[in-house]
Amino acid sequence: MRLISLVKKGRWMLLFPIIVFSITDANGQGFQTAASWNLVEYGNRISALGQSTAVLNNRVAFHPNPAIPAENGVITFSSYLISSEPVQTLLPDDPVMYNPAVSYGARKWSFSAKTDYTRWGSDVELRDEANNLLGERRASFDTRILRLNISRELFTRLYLGLGISHLKDYYPTLAHTELSPNNDNSASEFMFSAGLYYSDLYPVSWMLLRPQFGIAVTDIGGALNYNLGSHWMQDNLSKTTPGQLRSNFGLDIVTQKIIANQRFAQIGLYFSLNKYMSGLLKSDWDEGFYTGLEMVTSTWGSFERSDGTGVTTYTLSDQISTSYGIELGLLETIFFQFGSIDGAEMWIRPHSTFGVTLDFQYVSLSYNRIKYHQSDGWYFDEWSTSGMNIDIRIPVDGSFQPTILNQIRDWLSD
Repeated sequence: MRLISLVKKGRWMLLFPIIVFSITDANGQGFQTAASWNLVEYGNRISALGQSTAVLNNRVAFHPNPAIPAENGVITFSSYLISSEPVQTLLPDDPVMYNPAVSYGARKWSFSAKTDYTRWGSDVELRDEANNLLGERRASFDTRILRLNISRELFTRLYLGLGISHLKDYYPTLAHTELSPNNDNSASEFMFSAGLYYSDLYPVSWMLLRPQFGIAVTDIGGALNYNLGSHWMQDNLSKTTPGQLRSNFGLDIVTQKIIANQRFAQIGLYFSLNKYMSGLLKSDWDEGFYTGLEMVTSTWGSFERSDGTGVTTYTLSDQISTSYGIELGLLETIFFQFGSIDGAEMWIRPHSTFGVTLDFQYVSLSYNRIKYHQSDGWYFDEWSTSGMNIDIRIPVDGSFQPTILNQIRDWLSD
């Protein structure tokens, strides 16, 4: 009997938005970059400051820059409580994101690990003409990344870090008419990162100046090749890892005045330049994409890309984004963050951000909101998404630092 794929209660409509999304994911490179939403960070202070602190120390368990040191003798856990949507989609199901992370510092060494999991869409039921259940077919985007970082202090306040990650990405496939063998529509690849980080502290009159600088090459890897089994007008699909070069500079200005055992106030100013290297085709398009070390060494010129009606040339400046951030802090406990990122619209959508953090040293809660702007390079109107994070720090060496909560407790006891 000829088998027909019937999706229960009209869920066949998933087919159309999946096709549309795979075609229109960003302007240009999105559909050629596996896990393209990982080109930016969605959680915690990094997002709230518009990506301007991505490779600086944000006191979280895991950083894109593997050189960032963890706190000595402290185990740190970080995770979403409520996660942002990674991208605006046409799919009816809300995206799901998880990113639990852990780190530990031991003198000059630091170790951290993180799991990124992202999914949107649904598994679709396949039924015959009599509406008998035949099985399920994946009709969702599903990405898993396992990340490991190690950092070593080379000289005083100068750190070197290396990272390795494993990316496994599932592309949605669904038989059009007949239930066919379940093709392996996933692809996987190892990715590598490396970075440097420097910070210092200078007392000047009534204030402390704390400059930071970080640079990192992140998520460099080979091509991901998907076997789609002729479901989507093609047998195979190739993408690259979301590689980029990130450079951040920050300056914290902190008052030396102490109130309740905390620095009274601080302001942080941050700036970032990010060079994107994913999804770039070689000059001879038949040779495929730049992958591996070629992403770092061979993507510093202009390149051409077909836009459907002709060929568009993109210069080096079109491949670089700029971001800015400012943070206001009071008593090292409450912080307000503002940021923005713009440029490189082939890879990211311009947006502005706002965040607030309550930091009690051992437990930190943060909220950030992202407002995406209209752009010629993107097909959606303005929209916003938000997220919440938690950080937990456990000092295993028994050394505890005073917090505002200690002061409130002492005041109440008196």
